[in-house]
Formats: sequence, C-alpha cells, structure tokens
Amino acid sequence: MLQTNRFKDRLLEEKQRLESRIGSRRESSVQHGFSSINDSFSNSGDDEYADQATDVFEQQLDVSVLNKYRDRLLAVTKALARIDAGTYGRCIRCNTAISAARLDAIPETPYCRDCESEVEVMD
Repeated sequence: MLQTNRFKDRLLEEKQRLESRIGSRRESSVQHGFSSINDSFSNSGDDEYADQATDVFEQQLDVSVLNKYRDRLLAVTKALARIDAGTYGRCIRCNTAISAARLDAIPETPYCRDCESEVEVMD
C-alpha cells in the first residue's frame, strides 16, 4: 500500500516553494521595469546596444525560468488532485502502479517508467 500522506506532504512543500519562486520572479521582472524588445533597441548607441542586448537576454531567461516553474507547479497540482481522487501512484496512461522508487525521485510524475519513455518519444 502506497503511503500517500508522505508524498502529499512533499508535494505541498514543493507547491509552496514554487509559488514563492514564481512570485519572486514576477516581482523581479517588474522591479527591473523590463520593456518590450523593440523599445530596448530603439535610439541606442553601440555601448547601449550591448547593455540592452544583455537586458533582453535576461528578460528571456526570466520568462523561460518562470515557464519552467509554472509547468512544474501544474504537475504538482495535478499530482495533489490525483491523491485527493485516490488515483495517485497509478500511471495515467496505462493504469499500472508507479514504482515507489520512481515516486520518491519524482513525486509529481503521472507516468510509469515505460509510458514516460513513450511519451517523451512522441513529444
């Protein structure tokens, strides 16, 4: 029998951590006053162009990291919903049990190892 309480506690902690990081990233972006890419490059000299290119790179990095946090938060939220529904620990694709070792490593995973490999190939 799978001890879902242990996984639920871990997932709730991860959810809180991700929500905090997402909030911090948003706050950081607002504080830096990032403008659009086109605005960044208008009326700039060579030195300013390099600085603004760095700013745009940092913007894109922030967006990329923020998207990764959001994707992970969605996966964690879905895993918590599976716990509440009583389906946690079963593959959402083939309905076989997901190994405890896999859940220990990736508690939000919706797939068994075999299905994960197949889903990765399709993506």
